[in-house]
Amino acid sequence: MERRRSPRVLISLEITYESGVDFICSFLSDIGEGGVFISTPNPLEVNTQLRICFHIPGMSDSLLVLGTVVWVRTLDESYKPGMGIRFDEMEPADRKRLDHFLAGYKEG
Repeated sequence: MERRRSPRVLISLEITYESGVDFICSFLSDIGEGGVFISTPNPLEVNTQLRICFHIPGMSDSLLVLGTVVWVRTLDESYKPGMGIRFDEMEPADRKRLDHFLAGYKEG
């Protein structure tokens, strides 16, 4: 059953994230208004807060977001491992750029 409030865009983008002292590079594989899925064989624990940085194609600046791990998928499952991240805080200018990017996929 789908619990998301907004549709997702399937896309592969490089992403960096940090939680505590760890600074990790990986890839996000889908993104929506409320969050992202980060592909990683070593997901963080649920409720971990992290700082995320990623670049949207066609835009000059990277987006910086504070988020929380809301679910994880391990290597044992039949889908790719990773973690679902909810966006908690984002600068208004970054939110506007993300919304503009996502609107392009909804229209096209």
